[in-house]
Amino acid sequence: MIYKTLRQTIGYRRPLRHTFTCHVRHSSGSAERKRFYKSVSVVHNEDKYGINLDGRPLKTPNGHLFYTHNHSLALMVANEWQTQRQTIRLSAMHLTQLSNTAIDNPGHDCRQSLADSILEFIDSDTLCFRVTEPKE
Repeated sequence: MIYKTLRQTIGYRRPLRHTFTCHVRHSSGSAERKRFYKSVSVVHNEDKYGINLDGRPLKTPNGHLFYTHNHSLALMVANEWQTQRQTIRLSAMHLTQLSNTAIDNPGHDCRQSLADSILEFIDSDTLCFRVTEPKE
């Protein structure tokens, strides 16, 4: 079937005899990788909180230092890293991913454009809506 299609579209008449090699590289952005650290700690610098893995600062996928101004958020992110077992499952680390996106800002959005994009959905948001009844 495929040869017939090739013959009709490009005039190809004989089977392909070429060998193609595909090299796969496992990047740090893969879904799972082996846990490479033993200890997780929260460090406080000036008005920021960071995460250390074996004494080394945690970095975002774009290479920025991970930090937050909220101590509770830093503790929750550290807990996400601490609860990983033999492999690191990034898909299970929701606060880490959300924080990384906020720090890296891949869309290079300013504060106003982010607010505008959120406001587009405010009328249809099922988590935040006005209720006229009951009036308690």
